[in-house]
Amino acid sequence: MPDTTLDEGFQIAERIRIKIKDHRFYHNRIDLTISGGIAQWHYSSISELIQTADQLLYQAKKSGRNTILRDHPKIL
Repeated sequence: MPDTTLDEGFQIAERIRIKIKDHRFYHNRIDLTISGGIAQWHYSSISELIQTADQLLYQAKKSGRNTILRDHPKIL
C-alpha cells in the first residue's frame, strides 16, 4: 500500500480481518478467518520484504490463526 505507514497498513489489515471474521458466509454455514503478515519497505531487496511478510504470516497461523502480525523495523 503506497504512502501507508506500517501502523496504518496494520490497522487496515485488522479491519479486513474483523470484517471477514464477522461476515456469515453461505447462510452461516461457513466461518472464515484470515491471517497475515505486514512488512514495510526497509530491506535491500523485494525478495527480503516478501520473505519477511511470509514468515510473519506463518507465525500468525502458528499462533492460532485469525491474526495479523507486523514487522518491527530495524532502527538505523
